[in-house]
Amino acid sequence: MNQTPDIPWLSTEWGLPSEAARAVMSLTAAAAEGSTACIVTEPLPEWGNAAADAEADAITPLVLIKANGHTYLQSRRLFDAESTIARKLAAFASRTLESADEALLGTLFPHDGHDDMQRRAVRMVKERRLTVISGGPGTGKTFTSTRALAYLLAQGTKPSAIRIAAPTGKAADRVRSSVSATMRTLPVDFPVDPRALRSVAESCGTLHRLLAYNPVLGRCRYNTANRLPCSVLLIDECSMVDVFAWRAVLDALPDDARLVLVGDSCQLESVGIGNVFRELVEWRVSGSGPLADCIVELGTFHRFESQSALGQLGQMIRAGDADGVVAMLANARSGSGTSGLCWVDSEDQPLSVDQLPPPVREQLEGVAAAATPEEALRLLSRVCVLSAQRRFAIGADAINLRIDRHFVKSGHVRNRPIIISTNDPATDLHNGSVGIIHRELDGTQRAWFEDAAGALRSLPVSKLPDHNPAWAITIHRSQGSEYDDVFVSLPREESPLATRELLYTAITRARRNLWIAGDLAAVRSAVSATSKRCTMISRAFEAAGSGFA
Repeated sequence: MNQTPDIPWLSTEWGLPSEAARAVMSLTAAAAEGSTACIVTEPLPEWGNAAADAEADAITPLVLIKANGHTYLQSRRLFDAESTIARKLAAFASRTLESADEALLGTLFPHDGHDDMQRRAVRMVKERRLTVISGGPGTGKTFTSTRALAYLLAQGTKPSAIRIAAPTGKAADRVRSSVSATMRTLPVDFPVDPRALRSVAESCGTLHRLLAYNPVLGRCRYNTANRLPCSVLLIDECSMVDVFAWRAVLDALPDDARLVLVGDSCQLESVGIGNVFRELVEWRVSGSGPLADCIVELGTFHRFESQSALGQLGQMIRAGDADGVVAMLANARSGSGTSGLCWVDSEDQPLSVDQLPPPVREQLEGVAAAATPEEALRLLSRVCVLSAQRRFAIGADAINLRIDRHFVKSGHVRNRPIIISTNDPATDLHNGSVGIIHRELDGTQRAWFEDAAGALRSLPVSKLPDHNPAWAITIHRSQGSEYDDVFVSLPREESPLATRELLYTAITRARRNLWIAGDLAAVRSAVSATSKRCTMISRAFEAAGSGFA
C-alpha cells in the first residue's frame, strides 16, 4: 500500500523542487518502518504547490506540521486519517450516557479491592460512548470486557447489536475462546441468558470480516455511507491495528454506538503503519479532557502472582529496568534460578533441535507424530517457538527448516504445522490462522483447522491460500496468542528489532514456562530501546480534544 505520493508525480504535477525530494524520500523510508511522518531537518524555503501548512486551507498532497519545535512532513492521506481518527474518538469520548446501576455492578463484582479498576471500566462502558481498557497479560482485560458486555445484555442490549473483533484470525480465535471461557465465571445469580452470551462470543471475527472488506475492489461494504448494524463494538488486541484500519472502523461505526477498545499498549505496534493505541493510552498521562478520562489502565495481575518469575519480568520490562531484567535472566541461567523462567546463552548461534529445552522438544515431537489432527492441534496450542525475525540463521524460516529436517530424518512426521499469511474468503481462512497438514497412513494429506465454534474442518492441501511452516513463528505473528510453554530466540544487540516492545511481547506469550535464548547484552539493549515510530496522532488528539473540552 503506497502511503507517500510518488516523487516524479509530485515534481511534474505539483512543482516539487528537486531539493525537497530528499525530504519526501525520508518520509517514504519512515513509512516503511511504520511511521506516519518525519522531521524535516533541512531548511526548505520552497515546496512548489506540493505542500502546505496543516492550518492552511489549500489541499495539497503533502502537509507541513509545526509542533514541538520541529517541522514535520506528512502525506495528506495520513494527515487526514490521523485527524479523522482523533476527531471521531474525541467525539465518542465527549458523549455521556445514563448512570450505571450500582447494585447490578455489585453483583458482577462482589468484592472490593483488586476489582476496583475492573468495576470502574464496566461502569465507564455503561456511562460513556468510548472506553479504553489497557493492561498487561493476566490483568483481567478479557474478564473485564466480558463482564461489561454481560452488563449491557442484562440492561436490555440485544445480542445481535453487539460485535467483537480483532485484527487477525488468530487473535479473533483466541478472543472468542477467552470470552466463552470467561462467561462461565459469571455469578450464577447474574440476570443474563447464557445463550445470549454464547451468541455474542460467536460473533467475534476479524476486522476485515466485520467491515466486509473486498480485496478485489479494495473497499469495505460498511463505511460512512453504510454504517455497521451494531450499537456496541468491542475491539481486542488494539495495539495490532494500523492507522488505515482504525479509520475504516471509525468511519463505519454509527455515531450513537458504544466503542470498547482493549489491548496492551506495551506490546509491539501493528505490522502496518501508525501507533494509534499506544499514543491513545499515553494520552491518559500527558493529555486532558474527555479523551483522557475514558482510559482505564489495569495493573493487578490475576493470571499469575505479581511476584512470580514471569510477572516480575514483565513488570521490569514495562518499566525499562534493564539492570533488573539482565540480573533476573542471569540468575535463571540453565534453570538454576527462578521457577518458570530459564535463560539459555546462545550468542547468535543457531540452536539444533536437540538443544531445545526437553519440554519444548518433546511437545513438538508429539505434534509431529500425533495419530490424529485433533491431537496435533491440541499439542500445538500449548507450545510455541518464537523468533524476532523470519530470515537469517536464528530466524523463523531457518528454525522451521531445521525442525522439519530433524523430524523427516527421524521418520516421525505425520503432521506439519502451518500458518496462513493472507485473508482468503474462498476458504474462510485468515492471516494468522494456524493449522496442521496431516498425513494419513495411506499417504493422503489434508489441512485441518479449528472453525469459529472450535470444531475441526479440513480442506485439500491444493486449496490452501499462501502459508508458511509454523514449527516456529515470528514474535509479530504470535501477538494475540498465549501458550503454556514458550521458547524465544532473540536477535543480536545491534539489530533494529531489539526493542523493549519486542521482548515484552515475546515473554508475555507464556502462561507457565519461558525459555529465552540469546546474549544478555542484546537483552540490555532491547530493554533500553523503545520503538521510535514518528506519528502526528498525539497532535491530532490535542487538536480534536480542544473542540470537546
